[in-house]
Amino acid sequence: MGAGASAGGSGLTATIDECFAEPSDAFVTVALLTVPAGHTAHRAVVAGHWQDQGWGNQKGRVRLALLKGGEELASQALEGVAPHEAAAFSLELDAAAVAGAQHVRGAADAVAVQVVVGGGGGHELTLHQTSAALEVDAAADAAPAAPAAAAPSVANPFAKQAAAAAPAAAAAPPAGKSKAINPFGLKKGGSQW
Repeated sequence: MGAGASAGGSGLTATIDECFAEPSDAFVTVALLTVPAGHTAHRAVVAGHWQDQGWGNQKGRVRLALLKGGEELASQALEGVAPHEAAAFSLELDAAAVAGAQHVRGAADAVAVQVVVGGGGGHELTLHQTSAALEVDAAADAAPAAPAAAAPSVANPFAKQAAAAAPAAAAAPPAGKSKAINPFGLKKGGSQW
């Protein structure tokens, strides 16, 4: 169990397979996909299965938050709360549309997967077979990428195990080029990818 991250092509991914039980009434970051230097965030997607503790009040929630320098620019949450039984979900945040003139580019810029477990005791939120992906484009004014980039950042304060070792980030695509990633097999067009 836990969260891990990797980089490939023009995107970053994280996997989450965790039962969160720390009480929270506010959103807490469980995975952080940091935009590599010289790249611009384009779109983020999180998809998998979610459920609460299976009885009682339902409080579990999931969202994606777009961060620039640690400050939230925008967020997109799943409607409603986690069901008692495991159910599939998919959520997309179009970083390019919500960021507008504020480019989300490297350093302290990121997309966070955040959850609310619920307060009052006994609440749990399980994310099972869940993947988060961040699509990035090379910045038009970026210098050519160095041969090796740093591994993406993953933060999960509730993980029972340390994040799995992530392979070094793959070489960045040439400036102005982009390669769409589709880790969930969604069809292109319409509201699905």
